[in-house]
Amino acid sequence: MTFLPPLSAAIFEPARSADRAAAQAGRTRRGFTLVELMVVFVIVTILAGLSLAGLAGSRQRARFDKTRTTIRKISEVIGPQYETYLRRRVPFVPSTNRRTAATNRLTALRAQMMYEMPDSANDVAPTSPPLPTAPILAYLSSKPFNPSSAECLFMILSRSGFQPEVMEQFHTAEIGDTNKNGLPEFLDGWGNPISFIRWAPGFSSVSQIQLADPTNSHDPMDPQRVDTAGYALIPLIASAGPDGDLGLTLSSGWSLTLLPSLVANGSSIGSSTSSASLDNVTNHDLITK
Repeated sequence: MTFLPPLSAAIFEPARSADRAAAQAGRTRRGFTLVELMVVFVIVTILAGLSLAGLAGSRQRARFDKTRTTIRKISEVIGPQYETYLRRRVPFVPSTNRRTAATNRLTALRAQMMYEMPDSANDVAPTSPPLPTAPILAYLSSKPFNPSSAECLFMILSRSGFQPEVMEQFHTAEIGDTNKNGLPEFLDGWGNPISFIRWAPGFSSVSQIQLADPTNSHDPMDPQRVDTAGYALIPLIASAGPDGDLGLTLSSGWSLTLLPSLVANGSSIGSSTSSASLDNVTNHDLITK
């Protein structure tokens, strides 16, 4: 008598043999080759680099946006206040000669601007005849410091009384004391002080702004045009940008001996001294763009 294997064994034996063959093949191929690992490593490195570059770019853009926001808030105080001098009444030495009287008034008006909107310690030096004492002058007289333009800018907004509640819109991250001398500054997105030049006739974008309206390019504070070299100026509020280097000629304080020829041809205040100024962020950017 012949015995046959069970039907189930006959059916499934080929499948089991195939499984054993596959398992054997798997044991002979235990991992990736060195070339495959190197390819994967290169791909992962490239993707990581692209992700980090994108993240760095996003952070940089965020710093630029933060800086523009801070400068815009400052400019919304400085700009309107600067325009009030068009209607400001100031004491000046009268004269029967209309041109002399206009010159004396313009000199007194600009001197008052120096007191109320200083961009250096020299702007608050005693003058003759004396002008009304501004809150900033009173504050500086009690401090043994020579404020920088950035510190003057902070004092203009915080102590001038132009807009008493203006400081409430600034966050703590926008204010600091980088040199630890007790005089705070407004900070840009990179943690550097934001500088201020009240009169910057050498700043390149000034001419571009004036070219947009050449018929009104003369200083509006001088309706009699007694200062033939004077033209309209916009106060400069500037961040040094990512490199931390402003690259501009800062004001060292105007003397009354320079008035009324305040913006005489060839003035270098606000002019660029190096390529470092190319990444600056200013309030003029907000006007021209």
